[in-house]
Amino acid sequence: MAPFAIRLTETTGGWARAIGPVAEWVARQLWSTTHKRTQSNLPPTRLTQTRGRQAKGIGSAPIRRASPRLENLCQGCGKIIRDGRKHCANCSITSATECLVNAARAGRLVAHNVSGRAKQAVSQRVHANELFSKKIQPLLAGVSTAAIRSRIEVSR
Repeated sequence: MAPFAIRLTETTGGWARAIGPVAEWVARQLWSTTHKRTQSNLPPTRLTQTRGRQAKGIGSAPIRRASPRLENLCQGCGKIIRDGRKHCANCSITSATECLVNAARAGRLVAHNVSGRAKQAVSQRVHANELFSKKIQPLLAGVSTAAIRSRIEVSR
């Protein structure tokens, strides 16, 4: 947890630069709705120091430094990992195993309920009909009905 807290403190400047102008804009909008306020009596701009720069004749905000690249950390152990990943190699084995176990459990629950069994029965019937029409029926076409009757011992 300590490395995470350190990274948070290192990025506070970036958050202030990103959120400061928005916060001051909201303050100006709210300030403009109050009664008896004049243009010269505007709220202070402590986050961006805009009013101080305007008083000195400097028009724009200071040049922003490039913010440091944020490192991607493993959610399991906090180790630095590649972008686009959530876990390091060691932690991903554990999480993948957990996911597979949970998926198998959910699959078994769905397969063993009433609607799952009904779908399975329909599928088995379709496969049995295909098997009969493609494999068995062509073989029976060459055999006479009398031979079939005597073989299975039934009468006409």
